[in-house]
Parts: sequence; C-alpha cells; structure tokens
Amino acid sequence: MTARLAVALRWSFCVFIAWASADSFLAASSSHGASHLGEHGQLILSAVEFVAALALLVPALGRFAAVTLCLVFAFAAIVTVSAGEAPLRFVYYAATAVLLGFSGPRIEARAA
Repeated sequence: MTARLAVALRWSFCVFIAWASADSFLAASSSHGASHLGEHGQLILSAVEFVAALALLVPALGRFAAVTLCLVFAFAAIVTVSAGEAPLRFVYYAATAVLLGFSGPRIEARAA
C-alpha cells in the first residue's frame, strides 16, 4: 500500500465512522433510534466511537484509537448478534481500524 492510499483510507474510514457515530448519537438523543442498548447506552457508545474515529486521524494516537474502536465494534457486534443479525460489518471495521492504527503510520512515514 502506498502512502497516499494509506492516507486516503485513513481519512475515508474515519469520516465514515464519525458520520455513522454522529448519526447514531443524534438518533438516540431524539429518541427516534431503535436500539437494543437503550438511549443512554447508544449515546455513550456512539460518543466514544466518534472521539476514537477522530483520534485515529492523529498518528500518535492511532494505536489507542484502534483498540478503542475495536472494543466499541466488539460491543456493537454482541448487541447485533443478540438482535439476530450477522455482525460481519464490525469484523471489517475492526480489521480496518487495526490496519490504520498499527500499520498505517509506518506506511505513511516511509513515504514522507
């Protein structure tokens, strides 16, 4: 993966996760979002996810942000399974977070 592709992946992933988190937060705060977590659980989880997605944009915080996102995605996967859905999207999200948090900064630094 080239440095430009790594940067593009980092930004597109982080913007997508931040957007989805904000959407989930707004749905929970307006009580229109049907969640198995309840309103407060969804608010907390989406806020943590939003902050971690933004932190993943900072290479120095990448590892911490990736681990935090993986914990959020694991929790969301458990909730999704308990609702009878397949949690495959969370596996992809977690793998992308790990790639960006642990390998991305090295790939980007090599080209700099």
